Amino acid sequence: MGEEQQTKKILGLSSFDVTVVVVIIVLLIGIAIASYFSSPARLGKMVAYLAPASGGTPNIWLAPVNDPTSAQQLTFNDLGIYDFDVDQNGQRIAFSARDLENRTRDIYLLDLTTGAERQVTFCYEEDAECYTPVFHPQDPIIA
Repeated sequence: MGEEQQTKKILGLSSFDVTVVVVIIVLLIGIAIASYFSSPARLGKMVAYLAPASGGTPNIWLAPVNDPTSAQQLTFNDLGIYDFDVDQNGQRIAFSARDLENRTRDIYLLDLTTGAERQVTFCYEEDAECYTPVFHPQDPIIA
């Protein structure tokens, strides 16, 4: 048996299977690198703010301190964002917004490293409104 045939027999993979695995690995590495470098949390000193200040629905924007013209909109809430806080590491933003269904305010958490957003309170169930989130200065706790 030739060396190539012996390798195929040992691994149990065809050259097509190996090519597919290599392509998948290269794509996963490319996605990881792109997400690492495109994360707003990696861009240096930033400022988060609500915009527009009047005449529209306020959402959270993030801009580099040294280049405010390259601001990025982080939230896209149809009813607007009311207030927010950034954690001590600059990687998460907690904010309050009205729930689209029941119109009560709840707290949401935005992870700047992944872009994932999730609701962390369900105040409607308690007949309450949740707003003005604040991160604890040393612990990953929101008050």
